[in-house]
Amino acid sequence: MVCFASNGRNLISRLTPIIADSRGTVAAYVTVLLPFLMGGALLTVDAARLYSLHTFMQAGADAFALAAAAELDGQAQPLSDDSITRANNAIDTMMANRNQMRLGDAGTASITVASRIYLSSLPASDATATTSTTTDPKLARYVQVKVAAANFTTFFPATFLGAASNSTTTSAIATAGGPLAGAGRQLCLGPVTPMFICNPYEGTGYSIFNVASDITLRRRQIKLQSGGATYFPGNFGWLDTPELGNGANALRDALATTEPISGGDCRIQRTTVSQKTGNVANADDAMNTRFDLWNGPFNNGYTNSAYTPAQNVRKGYIFNKNKQCNPSDTSVQPPAVPNKNNVLGRDTSFSGNVGNGTWDFNAYWANNYGTAAPNGWSNLNLPARYDVYAYELANNLVPTAAVAGNATGEKGSPQCYSGGSTATYDRRVLYVAVINCTNLGINGNSTDLGAPIGYGKFFLTEPVSGGVYYSELVGLVGTGETVGDGGSGGAVSAVQENVQLYR
Repeated sequence: MVCFASNGRNLISRLTPIIADSRGTVAAYVTVLLPFLMGGALLTVDAARLYSLHTFMQAGADAFALAAAAELDGQAQPLSDDSITRANNAIDTMMANRNQMRLGDAGTASITVASRIYLSSLPASDATATTSTTTDPKLARYVQVKVAAANFTTFFPATFLGAASNSTTTSAIATAGGPLAGAGRQLCLGPVTPMFICNPYEGTGYSIFNVASDITLRRRQIKLQSGGATYFPGNFGWLDTPELGNGANALRDALATTEPISGGDCRIQRTTVSQKTGNVANADDAMNTRFDLWNGPFNNGYTNSAYTPAQNVRKGYIFNKNKQCNPSDTSVQPPAVPNKNNVLGRDTSFSGNVGNGTWDFNAYWANNYGTAAPNGWSNLNLPARYDVYAYELANNLVPTAAVAGNATGEKGSPQCYSGGSTATYDRRVLYVAVINCTNLGINGNSTDLGAPIGYGKFFLTEPVSGGVYYSELVGLVGTGETVGDGGSGGAVSAVQENVQLYR
């Protein structure tokens, strides 16, 4: 009995330190939690990899959409790719040449486009389904690009996911707006005239986008007239630009001012335009300051550097300073002999507001210079009037006095202006918004005109009279195209083209 009691006490004494020893208890918890900790770590790594993969794919989708959207300019050119074709080419070229990266599993070496959809508009809410798909290159303003899914193998064991396969996929959709979309071509109010023109070639069978490349079309005179109750191709109206000031007088002054916005930059921009309704008094007088003509509110403006005329103002006014400076009826002396005049002549006939492109170049050159015409130009090989004007500037012919005609002795250089240098924007070229007025039903009471189809460069062939602007379409303003030396602001872009992501 004593022996058993002694052995029991010895066993207890030996077990007591073991029972009291707390070392290694954490190991039990670690053993139990280790699978969860490892699984959580693997899930974290997989989530980071998935996020990184999706980010790369989203960037790829965005890049494809932006490249395509930049081509959506509304042009449908019969002799070249239309805008949707060019947009598709941009995507395909980017996939082939600018898309070298490795994403996802080893077999996925690049991002590819699964689908591309062109849209004419976007719903206001992201939650609303997009239904405005289009295949018309003139209506396509947005592009939606979806990239193909990429395989993704997780580190987290597939058996815990309840599936034999442990791969996943991801995709991305990007929608970008092109030049005609909400943040597309932007009108810069510095060099651009605050007016719009109804597309003179709307409904004629010609595209305004092709006119500049065809001399037979480019030399056609366009008679721009103020619109009435209904606007037709060739009518013009004024843009509502409150940044230039309130009221008709502020807009009138903006027509005369060399730089309506100081520095002529793009700090104030427009992607859509609105019409300023009502009459603008003395608009002709404001526009004619560009020709070194001073009348009405600008009677004494010839000393003001804010109203610089063009460098070449040859206009067929008789050689007498007082009559040259004042655009009255006596400023122009009717020629005694037919066609003996010194102004760039008008087209011989008009269909609506567009002329036939036939004018008397021979008389103009003989009366002003009396020498052989350059470049093989003649009435049998007619140039555009703007080409003649530009040739005179480039070859220092502007100061030459006319040798014959109704304005013998007239020089092309300004004779009245004394306010300083005239080396700024080409003041005889109007940079204006072009609207398809017939299609949109624009009239004198319309306010919101939407997005222009482009911005045109219209060359004034003679001073304005009776609200009629005789002009030639030089072409459309290209993206980033600079205008003159910009006066105090340096060379600036007349139109900026911004393409942005929407969704």
